[in-house]
Parts: sequence; C-alpha cells; structure tokens
Amino acid sequence: MTSLPPLLTFDALIRKLRDMPWPQEVFIVAIDGYRGSGKRALAERLSLALGAQVLHGDDFYRSMPEEQRAGLSPEQGYMQYLEWQRLRAELTTVRNGSSGSFLAYDWAGTGPRQIHFSPEGWLIVEGVSTLRPELRHLYDLKVYVDTPEELRQSRLTARSGSAEWVKRWKAAEDWYHEHHHPALAADVVISGVNA
Repeated sequence: MTSLPPLLTFDALIRKLRDMPWPQEVFIVAIDGYRGSGKRALAERLSLALGAQVLHGDDFYRSMPEEQRAGLSPEQGYMQYLEWQRLRAELTTVRNGSSGSFLAYDWAGTGPRQIHFSPEGWLIVEGVSTLRPELRHLYDLKVYVDTPEELRQSRLTARSGSAEWVKRWKAAEDWYHEHHHPALAADVVISGVNA
C-alpha cells in the first residue's frame, strides 16, 4: 500500500518552495483537494508570501446546458465539468516561455473575464482535479489539501449551489479520488483545517 506524502505546515511548505531548484523561469505549483478543503485560501496565502500569480480551476468550468450536465455520470462529470484540455494548453504555453491568456468562466453572470499570466515567477494552479494524470507532468510541486469531511461540508453549506448540483459535483469528485488518487500523486500534503 502506498502511503501519503509528508504532511507539512504552511511555514514548512514556504521553506520547501523557496529551497527547491527552478527548472525554468516559471515555477508551477498545483493545489488539489476536495471542494471546501481550503485550496483557494492556501493559494491566496502562498500568493501573498511568494508574490505568486494564481490560476483557479473554477475559471476553466465548462459551459453546457443544465440538462446535459444533469445527464452525466460521475466519470463523465469528472471528464467534462472542467475544460482541463484548455488548462493543459495554457500551462504548456507558459512552460514553453510564452505568456498565457484565456477567458475565465462567467460565474457572476457579468461576462467572461480575460485572464493574463506571465511565464516567469511563481504560478499557483488551484482547484479540484488539478492533479489529474494529464496535468501532473506540468507541475514543479504538487500539493494536496487534506481536510476532514465534516469541516468541508460545513464550509460548503455556506456557499451557494443547488443540492442537486452539489450532489453531482461530489459524485464526480469521489470518482476522481477513487480512480486517480490525487493525494498519493502529491509531493506534499497540507492540512486545510485552518484555511
């Protein structure tokens, strides 16, 4: 049985990041974990500490009719909820030394936002399924945020979203964790309890 990577504190994670060699002009950190685990909060703290750019997996949410989304199996939801191919293309562009630019999903209903990011410095990519097998090779450090389910659920209760949407999203997340084991694919684990 494969064991989880080492559990680090935030300060230990910062030290690890600062001590790691840079393979290129950009150093890409992935942060994955269940919805409500504290990925975004960790990304924001790292961004402040390191002066990093942050890409949110939610910005790559796929537009599709609700009827189509409702008919997806958990595996299909995992494959189709996020435009991971577009995220892979953007990360590959940055890896090749060019700036990235994309239209982010319009969660607020005010129109899509144009996101620009540089091929240099720290780049943090946070979101559910950012450690999917098709993306893992693009990261210099892979972080998994581990948070007890009860705490994640209490955080999710405070967020909007229909019960049916949450149920479908959780089924897709569970499928991803059962089949692709993102915590085991990570280089380090950090607790999301204090996120």
